Amino acid sequence: MSIIKYIDAPAGAGKSTFIYNNIADLASNREKFILAVPTTELANTSANKLKELTNGRFTVTLIHGEDGSSGNVASRIIAAMKSFHADYGQVIVITHAGFDCVPYFHRPNHCNLIFDECPTPIDFFELTVPHSHEILTNHLSTGGDGTYVHIFCKKKKNLADIIAKGRNDEVYAQFRDVAVKITSLGWDTMVKADSYEALLSGKSTTDTLHVHAVRNARILGSFKSCTIISARFKESILFHTMQNYGVTFEPHPVPDGSFEYLEHQNGHLLTIHYPDIKRISKNIMNNNPSLVKNIKDYSISLFASNKFIFLSNKGMSHIDLIMAGGIELSGCPHGSNNYRHIHNSLIFPAYNLNPEQTKFLEYLGLDGPQIEVGIHCHGIYQAFMRCSVRDGNSKEPKHLIVPDKRTADWLLEVFPGSTLKLIPTAKADATLGKSGRPQKYESNAKRQKAYRDRKKAEKAAAKLAPESDRQQLANADRYKTSIESINSFVTIQEHMLNGNQMKTNISSNVHIFTGAENNNSHIISGDVQAFSSSDFVVTRGICEDIEAREPLRRESFEFRAVMNFYSRLDTFGSDGVIAFDSIDEIVDTFRGTFDIYYEKPSGPGFFNFTKFACNPSESKRQEDALSSRVMILDNDGGGISHKKFVNILSSEKILICNTRNSTANNPRWRAIIFLSDEVSVSNYCCLFDGIMGELARHGYTLAKADPKKPYSKAHGFDTSKRNINAIFRLPCQAYEEGGSFFHDYVGDDRQLMDVKAWIAKAPVPRAPQPAEGQQVLQMTEWLTELPEAVKRAIADYETEGIQPKNGNYALFKLGCVAAGAGMPEAQVRELLEAEARKANTPKDRLRQIPWIIQSLKGYGAFTSKHWRH
Repeated sequence: MSIIKYIDAPAGAGKSTFIYNNIADLASNREKFILAVPTTELANTSANKLKELTNGRFTVTLIHGEDGSSGNVASRIIAAMKSFHADYGQVIVITHAGFDCVPYFHRPNHCNLIFDECPTPIDFFELTVPHSHEILTNHLSTGGDGTYVHIFCKKKKNLADIIAKGRNDEVYAQFRDVAVKITSLGWDTMVKADSYEALLSGKSTTDTLHVHAVRNARILGSFKSCTIISARFKESILFHTMQNYGVTFEPHPVPDGSFEYLEHQNGHLLTIHYPDIKRISKNIMNNNPSLVKNIKDYSISLFASNKFIFLSNKGMSHIDLIMAGGIELSGCPHGSNNYRHIHNSLIFPAYNLNPEQTKFLEYLGLDGPQIEVGIHCHGIYQAFMRCSVRDGNSKEPKHLIVPDKRTADWLLEVFPGSTLKLIPTAKADATLGKSGRPQKYESNAKRQKAYRDRKKAEKAAAKLAPESDRQQLANADRYKTSIESINSFVTIQEHMLNGNQMKTNISSNVHIFTGAENNNSHIISGDVQAFSSSDFVVTRGICEDIEAREPLRRESFEFRAVMNFYSRLDTFGSDGVIAFDSIDEIVDTFRGTFDIYYEKPSGPGFFNFTKFACNPSESKRQEDALSSRVMILDNDGGGISHKKFVNILSSEKILICNTRNSTANNPRWRAIIFLSDEVSVSNYCCLFDGIMGELARHGYTLAKADPKKPYSKAHGFDTSKRNINAIFRLPCQAYEEGGSFFHDYVGDDRQLMDVKAWIAKAPVPRAPQPAEGQQVLQMTEWLTELPEAVKRAIADYETEGIQPKNGNYALFKLGCVAAGAGMPEAQVRELLEAEARKANTPKDRLRQIPWIIQSLKGYGAFTSKHWRH
């Protein structure tokens, strides 16, 4: 685990001065430093400041592309590090761009790294290369099974050739920067799995290659120490993304009185002016020139020929602002200290990411508000802090014009005592800057009441939590219950704390455990117990010492089930386990999540009702599953209606709800069936087959409609989710109006599904069709007679191949071993299908099997030789 230190103080508080003195003191004692700053201008300033502090005790080397020296910047940085001498201190001052161009750092464990301002956390490449993409993609491989997969170079030499040719070849030049990122140890490069596969196969509708890069901690963690200096650091995108890599952030030791101020003290002097726009964008500016003109005219009139600084997006004409006394800031104004005498600012850029970048950050775990603050609000804050507001002794009134209300509201918190003022002449269309989500509350008063109710529920839950968890409840973002701030995942626990979202007020019955309480440490994932029929139990840190603990004994209930909920599926991990003592509790919980509307597809979280032999945070694989009390079916539409399905299963207790992609014309839905007994892994599959067999007896014989079989009806259920550990998204409102529905058929007129009776309805499995002249046994028979090489390959696959990032190659390897042992095609296919269902993402592995079989045929792997003698 890497440890990165940080210094977080407001812009203008003297962070740079402090770090210069800190470097000078340590370099005087023979310490080595690399100081990376955002711009060449700031690099020159920093080097000069440090040279003033040397007194012959250490050396300062300035390296960047405009310092007047010849030679490649990366080579010069490497050479400077190789020249480090043990007997005296040395400091190398470089830019952020210079740091990223270095392919490797010489003995970094002997050097301290300091970033003045956060380095770029993400990068994005969008290339329209429908044919020429093979120049790059032929040398890449992918790994991982999530929505986004990592890309790697097969041979680094091939990408080095692309980088070299890209210096003077226009075709190769478009791939050069991407190749640099892929070969860099300091970055992880990823692509969206389905889009990338479509591009490679020629089926892409956009012919565009999107590559995302996110900075990792490999290089930063290799230095003797790494310190980042940044205002409002814990709101930065870098802070949020680095946490995904297990980075621990610690405050850098700073003596009291080192900074001029720790909070902005002159907010009462500041008036923030904003137009009637919720969220500004470049599109709004480009399509509404009158709006931009109104803001400019307002600022010129407000500043009344006094000097002011301004900043906007590139490509906009600002002659009128310059003629009125405006001074344009550079696109990266960090560190500039030349405008402390100016009191007025017009900062109206639109710092919005490409939608693909936003989706990627949401995939990494950031929500909408975190992205907006880290990108847009921080950019405006840094530009504004170039004026006299950074001078704590300045007492003159200050005016700031910003482009939208989201920035104005955020700055109001940053500068306590400041005043907001709406720009009267900048009226905009009511839809400008509005988000797509429908208005949740009818009035501001109702919104405030809902907020107060949520806070009361949180406090009630926090009182029941152990002391170690109360701080988490107070601070951790994942316990916030504001639905508006949640884009990537809404946990069941948050809905349980939200009295407005639940029919039953359960705030007084929520118990949160860490697995370490004196009286409750017996709780385990396989036998989670509740204290009363009205209590919900949410567990974290499930007890590992299972055998040494006795489960809590209590009277039996009509129904008991355990539900796991997950935040992401591309990594192992469980966000909680909930025990339900009645079907009504499950219905009420799901009805609460059903009320939520998500603008983003990644909004709803995931769940299943599987009991595992281990902590769900360690594994959610089928081989670690024990049992389930609930059967879940996913209907992808185009088949049986949910009303018809309920009529066929006329006696069973069933919960029916739409999925997010459901529409009025093509309803997509989920059936949650409550069982009379817990079923094992194998019986769960048999029960699934029993339900499919009953549907077949009513004429629904196909999973999907087939034009070649016009007289056969399709049921529409996803047959790849017949395994017990399948994971589903939480109920929610359909994205399109008219596609939402929620029906519970759990009354006394219906019974729990009789497990034994329905398993008996399963069709009798047929043996694979034998090849000519060959005898093929049913799989249940021939599995015990497999060659030792195949058995070993199966064992390898089931221990390593089903782990994330290993499945693609491991399943192909298993097919090669089986075919090489003489197994015929039909049996190899059946073996691969059986093993694929045990994978972390069985649907992906099952899709891979036809390609494996075709590849084996191409190699001539299937011969007349049979493995059974």
